[in-house]
Amino acid sequence: MTGITQIILSILIVLLIILAILVIYTIIRTSGLNRDREEIETYINDHIEQWYDYLYYGSKQPETRHHSRNQQHAIEKIFSTFLSNGKTTDAERRISSYVRAYFSNEYRKELRSPLWAHRVNTLNKISEFKVPGFGDIYSTREINAMENFEFYLFLIYLSIYDFERFRHMFLKTRVMTEYENKKILSRLNDESVLSLIPAFNEMSHAKKYAFLRRMAQVGDHQSVEWLESLFDDEDRETRIRALKTIQLIGTVYNPEKYTGHFGSIVWEERMMVSRLAPVIGESTVPYLKVCANDKNRLVQNAALDSLRYFEFNEPGWAVETDLHQDEMKEVSNLRWT
Repeated sequence: MTGITQIILSILIVLLIILAILVIYTIIRTSGLNRDREEIETYINDHIEQWYDYLYYGSKQPETRHHSRNQQHAIEKIFSTFLSNGKTTDAERRISSYVRAYFSNEYRKELRSPLWAHRVNTLNKISEFKVPGFGDIYSTREINAMENFEFYLFLIYLSIYDFERFRHMFLKTRVMTEYENKKILSRLNDESVLSLIPAFNEMSHAKKYAFLRRMAQVGDHQSVEWLESLFDDEDRETRIRALKTIQLIGTVYNPEKYTGHFGSIVWEERMMVSRLAPVIGESTVPYLKVCANDKNRLVQNAALDSLRYFEFNEPGWAVETDLHQDEMKEVSNLRWT
């Protein structure tokens, strides 16, 4: 047997040993995970009715001796299920109180873990279960070192327990994408969202656009009046987003403020205001007639749709523009004479 052959055989033997170890490890780990899953499911099946009675009706609290890791996970799953499928003020309060009393120490350890996944998972939990007492767990240096996702979760937690600090950090300390800003703002209640209006000009463009999208869910006259004040904003995208938000809300505050958009050099503004015309009122019909002949096909379509809504029928008036066949079908649906 040559030296090369011996080396090859040695390598093969080592590889086989490594493979065997990996197979054994996988089998043991899978078996352990299955046992954990079964234990969690068993606990849930055996105790969910007790937890329901306690959380919703204030009945006797289930046994609270020292929890195993699996029992804690099972209780967390029960709490998450109730919060997702019919929470009440009393249930939220009891969940928060219970988690604070029995899980806070474990959560504090996990939030200080060097493992990113452990920290992120626990940040989710303390926000979901509304567990107070963790606002000061990280130093400024540690917060600045966070990745955006972890920072976003920490901001959500701060929005619950320290809104002024949240406000400062949200506005000043980190550049985030529009999507990340949307996720943060979606977790705020309407009152908190409205309180950020005075800080709108301090926001980055990504924050502004996310904020305007969130305002669509507030939808009161106060918010519409403020949105209309953005029609003079220098940023065209802000003006467009403001119009889009008002369209989603479905009401206007001052109809006269929309007139200028019909003649805007920005086609998206002409399109959006043409779509809003049925909400603004019949005073928009003369402007819609102009937009129905717009060079931009999307503006044309929006204007024609709104004219159809008003059942516009003026003798001697017609669309004078080159349209594609599919758009001609749109025109033919109107009662022109």
